[in-house]
Amino acid sequence: MDNLENTLKNFLSEFKQEMQEFKEEMHAEMQEFKQEMRAEMQEFKQEMLDFKQEMLDFKAETEASFKHINLEISNIKTSIIILREDMERNFASVRAEIKEAKEDIKELRSDVNELRADVNELKEKFDLLESKVDTHTLQLSSLENSVRTLGFRADSFLTRFKFIENDLLPLKQSHA
Repeated sequence: MDNLENTLKNFLSEFKQEMQEFKEEMHAEMQEFKQEMRAEMQEFKQEMLDFKQEMLDFKAETEASFKHINLEISNIKTSIIILREDMERNFASVRAEIKEAKEDIKELRSDVNELRADVNELKEKFDLLESKVDTHTLQLSSLENSVRTLGFRADSFLTRFKFIENDLLPLKQSHA
C-alpha cells in the first residue's frame, strides 16, 4: 500500500506539476492572446477611426456635391422659368402676329373682292364699249361704203358734168 500510496503521490505530484505547467503555459498563452487581442483591438479601433474619418469626408463630399447639385438644379429651374417666360412671350408675339396677319388677309380679301367687283364692272363696261365700238365700226364701215358709193357717184356726176360741159362749151362760146 505504501507503494500504491507513493505511486499515487507521484502521480498527484506529476499531475500538479503538469497542471502548474499547463497553468503557466495557459497564462502565457492568455497573456499573448490578450496582447494580440489588444493589438488587434487597437488596430480595429484605428481602422474604425480611419473609417469614421472616411465616412465624415464622404459625408462632407456628398453634402458639397448635393449643394452643388441643388445649385445646378436651382440654376436649371431658373433657366426653365426664364425659357418658359420667353416661350410664352414668343408665343404671345406669334399669336399677335398671326392675328394681325389674319386681319390683314381678311382686309386683303375684302380689297380683292372689291377689285374683282371693279374688274367685273370694268369688264362689263369694256364689253359694252367693245359692243359700241363694233356697232360704230359697222356704222363707220357702212358710212365708208356710202362715202365710196357717193364718191363713185360724184365722180360719175363729175364725169357726166364734164361731158355735158364739153357739149355745152360750143354753145357757151357762141353766146359769148
